[in-house]
Amino acid sequence: MYQKPTPERGSAPPQDSILKKVHLFFQREQVMGYTLIAPAFLLLGVLVAWPFDMALALLLFRAVTFKKWVRGAVLLPWVIPTALSTLGWWWMFDSLYSVVKR
Repeated sequence: MYQKPTPERGSAPPQDSILKKVHLFFQREQVMGYTLIAPAFLLLGVLVAWPFDMALALLLFRAVTFKKWVRGAVLLPWVIPTALSTLGWWWMFDSLYSVVKR
């Protein structure tokens, strides 16, 4: 919520101070490097992963003998962390071997 400046609170900061800070921020050599590297990394990652993703999608679209196993293997990177974190929390609040004392 904006409050109008009063003599007790002091005056409002000049409007161009934020613009000056942003300008100085982007003049840093590191920031410009990161600003250019991030989109390049994104584009390279997409271009490298696209053929593999397309091949896997076409493979799963066809009637393949081990279709269920391939789908399961594809889902493992998403399933394993969730399962392990669930087991970790379960262990932390276990009544016998708990690391959290009740």
